[in-house]
Amino acid sequence: MHKTAARLTALLALSLALGACGRESPTTLGSAATLQGQATGLTATFDSTGAWDTGFTGRITLRNPGPSAIQGWTLKFKFNGTAAAGSSVWGAGGAISRDSSGLYTVTPNSWGGATIPAGGSVTIGYDGSGQLSGVNTCTLNGASCSG
Repeated sequence: MHKTAARLTALLALSLALGACGRESPTTLGSAATLQGQATGLTATFDSTGAWDTGFTGRITLRNPGPSAIQGWTLKFKFNGTAAAGSSVWGAGGAISRDSSGLYTVTPNSWGGATIPAGGSVTIGYDGSGQLSGVNTCTLNGASCSG
């Protein structure tokens, strides 16, 4: 029964995200803003694990539903609204940078985060400022996260 509930939850999240394609802001579920989409089979989900007046703790989950492990990845995104990421990431993330247009680039750590296992996922954590309301630009290994 647990697997069925997980599959239904994943299908609902993907349906809501695909319904948001072409809109400037993503679908919001409860208090967590989420954008999830396909990128050559990979998906990227953005949410927060905690929030306060001036910031939040962010979480990005990269999932690989495919039958083969993915070796290496680069995630690029822009936040909606006032959100901004700090200068460090943890978990699978090794480095984060921001260009003058507000485009963030996250690359994996060197000790294991670069591999997304077949049927598995990796998680990137970061501290952010402002209020997380999703992302409006996202590419994973050069392919659009919004499908």
